[in-house]
Amino acid sequence: MIAAHVGERKGPRVVLAPVFSMVDRRRALHRAQLAAHPGWPAIPMASVVEQMTDRRLPLGAFAPKAPAMEAVAALWRKIERELAG
Repeated sequence: MIAAHVGERKGPRVVLAPVFSMVDRRRALHRAQLAAHPGWPAIPMASVVEQMTDRRLPLGAFAPKAPAMEAVAALWRKIERELAG
């Protein structure tokens, strides 16, 4: 549905990349969806992610070693690989 909407607005060459955000691995539904789509990046639900708004800083500026930061870095590496072709 989203792909069709974006395709109508931007054209068929737009590439959409799925991302799980606010993932809580304690929840059965989240675990099931992660298992169903193992290649999709997942950003965990974490207080440091919420703190970005309060601090008005990117995650890497104040929590470079946080697990959530590694998830964000992995997402960007994947995006860079896709853009590089």
